[in-house]
Amino acid sequence: TGHLAGIGMLTTRGHALETLAKVSDAVFDKTGTLTHGDMRLLQTLPLGALPEAEALALARGMEAHAHHPIARAFAAAEHASAPAPALDEVSYQAGCGLQAQVAGQTWRLGKPDYVAALAGPLPAALAGWRDDATVVALGSAHGWAAAFAIGDALRDDAGALIASLRRHGVRCHILSGDAPGAVAAVAAKLGVDSAEGSLLPEDKLARVAAWQAAGRRVLMLGDGVNDAPVLARADVSVAMGGGADVARMSGDMVLVNDQLQRLDDAVLLARRTLSVIRQNLWWAAGYNLVALPLAISGHLTPWLASLGMACSSLLVVSNALRLVRRGCTCRPRASPPDNLIHLNRMQNMKRMFNPLAAAALALTLSACASWWGPSGPTLLQGQVRLNGTPPGEVVAVEVRLIDRGEPRMPVTLAEQTLVHPRSLPVTFSLPVIDARRLPANGVYVLEARLYDSQGERARTQEDVRWRPGDQQAVELLLTAKPR
Repeated sequence: TGHLAGIGMLTTRGHALETLAKVSDAVFDKTGTLTHGDMRLLQTLPLGALPEAEALALARGMEAHAHHPIARAFAAAEHASAPAPALDEVSYQAGCGLQAQVAGQTWRLGKPDYVAALAGPLPAALAGWRDDATVVALGSAHGWAAAFAIGDALRDDAGALIASLRRHGVRCHILSGDAPGAVAAVAAKLGVDSAEGSLLPEDKLARVAAWQAAGRRVLMLGDGVNDAPVLARADVSVAMGGGADVARMSGDMVLVNDQLQRLDDAVLLARRTLSVIRQNLWWAAGYNLVALPLAISGHLTPWLASLGMACSSLLVVSNALRLVRRGCTCRPRASPPDNLIHLNRMQNMKRMFNPLAAAALALTLSACASWWGPSGPTLLQGQVRLNGTPPGEVVAVEVRLIDRGEPRMPVTLAEQTLVHPRSLPVTFSLPVIDARRLPANGVYVLEARLYDSQGERARTQEDVRWRPGDQQAVELLLTAKPR
């Protein structure tokens, strides 16, 4: 996610990167997503007695209450000089248009079908008019007033994005609320797999739900209020950074700089990340399947096992570093100056060095800890022979290993109590913890005590020439006095 943020893709939800790697279909809105959203008024068609200037002023006033890119086209109209009339009860219906009261009269501005519900059947002049643009109609209960042709320009990198995604096996679709003719013209230029226009938000939801029901993983890219429900429904969604607030809140990722090619870079990076994760998981599983049985059986010493674990971690980190080195192919529009290139190289080297240095430090500390730190138990094994005591009278035999390096403060290194031994001689096994830290020339005493039903019956001690770390067998003799 840090690398994605560096190329302008902010991740807001944890599942986004993993799901992005499994995407099979990409759905795009048209206006403001594949196009710049810098809408321009191309032509006005009068359809009634209302003068063109007054119709444009009324449309501009109504669109001032909307947040769609089309509203900016009316605001930027050069020949809109008449003042906007006073509006009351302005309401917006998603995917359709606006409705307002002007001097007690209801007016609608939006899709021709939406206006036709109020103004009556479509006029013949609108049939086939400006199929290459988005047509916005204006009308009231008294009839049609005007129609406006709104146009937009494609983003420079839209074609490259579609071609790259299709090359990587991702099907591309356009679902838009704009006129079918305008959507078809954009689809023909980009070469998408399918395109539909005049869709309401619920229609887009139905298309995405149908693809998901067929087992596809859907990516949605949009920018407007109308796209918010689809952004929330898609498996993974990307909102344009310059889009509506509700769209950015609904998206799993945000394309900050509005450069569409970064979306393709993010898909490739997500797929490489998922591949590296799988490689590391397979390596970790294989290493543990081999190393753990060897360590449990004693064929691997503790320090060697910890060293192998540190090397395994270093290998996993080094494999993950390939994502930093080969992560995303950024495509600057102009060549940066030499000093900036040098600075970028130094920053990349620093990003690579920091994880390597941390891994090397962890490896060194692990090796030191395995050498000087606590070690596993060293076994001191032997037998205790009993003299003068029938086995049935033996309640317990206690064996201790004592360090008498300090005569005033003897230290018990290990002890074992064998209760009701079934056979004689009694075999014991003392696990001496951290034996490597004991001095090799220390004074060690092995003590054995015999207990019967009345208490301690016999005790014996024997000096042991035992070097810590050695596996050694010792034999003791306990002679019990008759009571």
